[in-house]
Amino acid sequence: PLSPMRLLVDARGKDLAALLPRDRLNEMVQSVKKATALAIIKQVYQEVEAKMSLATAAAEQQLASIAAEAEHTMRLELGEELDRLRALRRVNPSIREEEISFLQHRIDECAVHIQHASLQLQALRLIITT
Repeated sequence: PLSPMRLLVDARGKDLAALLPRDRLNEMVQSVKKATALAIIKQVYQEVEAKMSLATAAAEQQLASIAAEAEHTMRLELGEELDRLRALRRVNPSIREEEISFLQHRIDECAVHIQHASLQLQALRLIITT
């Protein structure tokens, strides 16, 4: 499933997302006419591209951290279930080895999916202060 990640990069490339929540930012901004917006974009295009590179690098770092935490949590939770099944099998022979193997396979598959998580740019908002 998609999980949003928000970055708010200033002119120096610093992420201000934690300092300026989305709702507060929305209260502060004003729209401009389309012609004005296009003219501004032409002037700052290269600068925006550079900031996008910085933001992408920051997002990749966040993704690595989020993925590591997700895998750790998954292995912890499913590992406990796997341990429970193995302990139960020692006292209850009706627990089949296939059940344990299935859960181990599920853990491995989840890890692969988490490791293949990737970023996808959904939106870019250009904010110009005066």
